[in-house]
Amino acid sequence: MIPPVRRDALAKRALRDEEDERTESDKETPTERLELALELSELAREAAESVGADWIVSPPADLPEKARLYALPLRLLKRQ
Repeated sequence: MIPPVRRDALAKRALRDEEDERTESDKETPTERLELALELSELAREAAESVGADWIVSPPADLPEKARLYALPLRLLKRQ
């Protein structure tokens, strides 16, 4: 069953919303954009921490771990 939704009106509204967001975004300074990005990043970290994500406490991509994972394969490739 197809719900009785006016899809054309919704599509027009979505386009208008995107236009409004683009206009507002153009008014923002780079500093404001950076602040927003940092706030969103912090929010994502807090959300991940609240559900017990372990990447917050022990990131899997730290430098010693990368060196351990990639050093041997790189040395083997250089020998070939």
